[in-house]
Amino acid sequence: AGNCGLGAVVRSNYFHDNLTRGILAHAECLIEGNRMERIGSAAVVVFAGLYWLEGPLPHDVIIRGNTILESGQQKQSHNKFAEQFGAITLLLEPDGGAVSPARPISNIVITGNRIIRPSAVGILCLNACGCEISGNAIEAPFSRKSDGLGSKLGLVDPYYALYFESCAGIRLR
Repeated sequence: AGNCGLGAVVRSNYFHDNLTRGILAHAECLIEGNRMERIGSAAVVVFAGLYWLEGPLPHDVIIRGNTILESGQQKQSHNKFAEQFGAITLLLEPDGGAVSPARPISNIVITGNRIIRPSAVGILCLNACGCEISGNAIEAPFSRKSDGLGSKLGLVDPYYALYFESCAGIRLR
């Protein structure tokens, strides 16, 4: 699994009405121009999995020009930082619900995406360094307020479109 997804291009697809993640990305790939609707978990996950060791540590992924509508629709996890809390999620698998101080996710670009009514945060960025987030439109985050997602994240009104923890060198534009 050392080069899992290396060089992959996921472009101009329509993903809809599924119960799990839309796309799981690891290394040197491009996710561009896709439409994702009613995805059960995060529409796009850049994930360093400790339990299953699914692929290499994430690096050099571009997520650009996608439209994401109503992601995170499945019943929410009891884990504080489960991947479905972000329509686009970067994270190292939490250990017992705590966010690790490690930053193994690097050089991710998230740009020009339109995120509409995610169940929680538009972009959840944990355990990342040297990433760029620019030109994204996030409309009506936390669309499922009745699920108590804000309190699970420790957030209070107003709910956030972007959330960062255990990150360094993130460029916002």
